Amino acid sequence: TFQSGLTFGKGNDTLSLTNATFSNTVTLGNGNNSLTATGKAKFSGDVTGGTGRDTFTFKEITFDKSLDLGDGLNSITASGNAEFKGVVTLGKDKDILNFSDVVFENTLSLGDGDNTLTSTGEASFTSVSAGNDNDVFNLSSAEFSGALDLGDGDNSITVTSSLTCFDSVTAGGGDDTINLTGSGNVSTFSGQVDLGLGDN
Repeated sequence: TFQSGLTFGKGNDTLSLTNATFSNTVTLGNGNNSLTATGKAKFSGDVTGGTGRDTFTFKEITFDKSLDLGDGLNSITASGNAEFKGVVTLGKDKDILNFSDVVFENTLSLGDGDNTLTSTGEASFTSVSAGNDNDVFNLSSAEFSGALDLGDGDNSITVTSSLTCFDSVTAGGGDDTINLTGSGNVSTFSGQVDLGLGDN
């Protein structure tokens, strides 16, 4: 258990955990940072990364507050039960998100860049916003209780099992595609779907 805040400076930092509890803030600083949790890990304070490439790999993990990875080529991989209670923010550049079973109880903001979000299990989101450039969503079973905003660029959503959107799905300029595949696919869009300008 880390009762006080944990801060890394400039350079490349690696933090590998099995079972751990962080009661205060974790600041990774600039550089190429890696944070790995293979068992149960709980973060009760804000977690912040700086510029550079940040790689977060989790199994059973709980974030009670915000996670901000900053700019750079960032990736988040979560298997098992992953729960994000606070706002999750990624900055500019390319971001790669790979999930199995995951719950986002607050806003997920992907920022600009070519972003890819893949979910192979049960995924629950509130609102999701992506910035400019090309965004790819590969989903099995997912639920969006809030708005899904894909932003500008050539964006695509592919769903193999079920997709439930209780709010709006919007996109800006660019060519946008929604693929509902699989013989038993059950997808529901309760809100407005507006893919914006382009060949959709």
